[in-house]
Amino acid sequence: MNVFERWEPVDDLPPTPCAGFIVTASCMLRGPVIVAVYSGIVGNPPRDLEITFSSASAVLVHAEFVHPSIEEPNENLQPIGGDSGFRRYTWPLLKVTTSRWLDGWGGGQLAPFGRENYTHYQLCSLDQIVDVASLGDVSARWIPGAAS
Repeated sequence: MNVFERWEPVDDLPPTPCAGFIVTASCMLRGPVIVAVYSGIVGNPPRDLEITFSSASAVLVHAEFVHPSIEEPNENLQPIGGDSGFRRYTWPLLKVTTSRWLDGWGGGQLAPFGRENYTHYQLCSLDQIVDVASLGDVSARWIPGAAS
């Protein structure tokens, strides 16, 4: 079973889901850039979160209803919580601290970097799940909103 923890790459994330993601994947030479579209949620400021991975070995994008883990028990998914109307939604930015996906990779797939150097990020929107097998640094910054 996957084990999740909230990931908060910036201090002022709204307690809402993301409307979706814009994914530009270029793995290895330059890592993927993923824009979390927060501006598509009514009541959020007109800004989106640009997440830049310095390097990644895999980026998978699924409609949420066909994600491979859809039939697994996910009691430890992190809810948004609080008093908002979104308290039962899943926190949109997650680190997967125990990852069935990464643990299922063979030794040849992880060479020469080694399993211990990977971080599995799972990004959840209203209708998408993006999984990133990341190596190295991750940065995030607010940009003008795509849905504004």
